[in-house]
Amino acid sequence: MQGQHWDTPEHCSAHGREWEISHSFPIPDGWRAGAYLITLRAERGGDSIEEHHLIFVLRASHAKPAPMALVCATGTWLAYNCWSGSSAYEGITGPERNAFSPVLSNQRPWTRGFCKLPDGAPRVLSEQSSDPDGMVRYPHMELAFAYGYSKKYASAGWASYERHFAR
Repeated sequence: MQGQHWDTPEHCSAHGREWEISHSFPIPDGWRAGAYLITLRAERGGDSIEEHHLIFVLRASHAKPAPMALVCATGTWLAYNCWSGSSAYEGITGPERNAFSPVLSNQRPWTRGFCKLPDGAPRVLSEQSSDPDGMVRYPHMELAFAYGYSKKYASAGWASYERHFAR
């Protein structure tokens, strides 16, 4: 499917962007309730340029009430989402463009790493004890910097938290 480029406004993290619908699809009746991951790739001449993921959660329209429900922490996701520059914790807001945003929009994509991570991506709390005499390391930030993920991926999002519970 052919996509198109849409500019991102300067204050998108706070005010969002009302992108036009470029593609939609009906959800077939046979799809089961659950979380669905969609992968979007921008390519030029067959070379992959960028990959982005989004997730949607589908509930059955005519099902009996389930004995349990998973409530995604989307408020926390919004607070840590730094897509387009700012989150509730840091960013490019303010007169010096170095402040967090007290107002955030839910009309923007999730930052890279919130929906999908590579296998073995480190969590904030390491499962290995650190050497008290050694250098302090932050493996999740190292992975984020090296591979273009948000360093906030380990603080919130489907891939780091709800996915583990759902599986």
